[in-house]
Amino acid sequence: MGMLRHILPKLLLGVLLSGGVLHAQEEKLERARKLFMEKQFEAAKLAIDSVVLHPQTSADFLSWTTRAYIYNEVFKRSNERLWLKSPLRDTILNCLKTSNKLDPDTVYINNNRKMYRTLSYGMFNLAKTLYQDSLNYERSQLAYNNFKTLYLNFDSKETFKAKDLEYYLAVGSFFSSIFNQNMKNFKAMDVAKVTLMKALDIQPDQPNALMNMGLMYFNQAVMLVKELEGGEDFEKIDEIQTSMVNLAKQAEGFILKVYNNDPKNTKAMRALYQIYRMLSDIEKSDDFKKKLKENGVDVEKEDQEAEQQNKSETGNK
Repeated sequence: MGMLRHILPKLLLGVLLSGGVLHAQEEKLERARKLFMEKQFEAAKLAIDSVVLHPQTSADFLSWTTRAYIYNEVFKRSNERLWLKSPLRDTILNCLKTSNKLDPDTVYINNNRKMYRTLSYGMFNLAKTLYQDSLNYERSQLAYNNFKTLYLNFDSKETFKAKDLEYYLAVGSFFSSIFNQNMKNFKAMDVAKVTLMKALDIQPDQPNALMNMGLMYFNQAVMLVKELEGGEDFEKIDEIQTSMVNLAKQAEGFILKVYNNDPKNTKAMRALYQIYRMLSDIEKSDDFKKKLKENGVDVEKEDQEAEQQNKSETGNK
């Protein structure tokens, strides 16, 4: 009994001290949440950091989810949104991962999933920025793959078929446009062909992918025609003509699919008219000239106007 008299007060003091520490940490958590609501995100970030580091509150899913939301607000206002590798983003993901391991309730599970979705679409937008503004397909592809990895934390059953088609078609159309404006940009051509073929693997009759592929092959053939007009050595003429015909045939294959699926598509008709002229197939060329005229397009008149403009530009030089 005598010993218990000495031990019991010490135990009670330990419990009281422990409770006091826990209460202090809970107050810090509440302060971090209050600062978050007041949009004082940097101050909230400092407050929540001490909460998750303290052993009394580090095993609380509420602390980690709160930290994820606070860091996300800091992240949204930083340049790191445009970084493929971002320490702030990594911290948010670590917080969500830790929170999920601590058996959160249904409300917080759904909050964490929504945050994963937000981060994944931020990565999708970064993928678009990287190919549109930076012309960097390789990093764009990395960002797009990261988008899919993150999104699976929101919806583990997503197959991404529709999103893959959207992404590869957008990239392919963008880079094919760059190539068609500058046919010496072979990197743009390679990226366009790779991504458009990925789109066609998903949807073989996708009209924009087929048209863009066809026009790239046709424009390559046009570039070879210009080489012939420039007076190449006779030894190379046969080789160039063979390559030109092969490219025109490849263009024909893609654009015919568009026309067969949509016989009223004047863009496809116009392309086939030009392709058959290049191939010296007068019968088919005249057939498409007639079809175009029936649809309100006079390509013969357009050709004459283009020829006159070329003569005028040549004369001005």
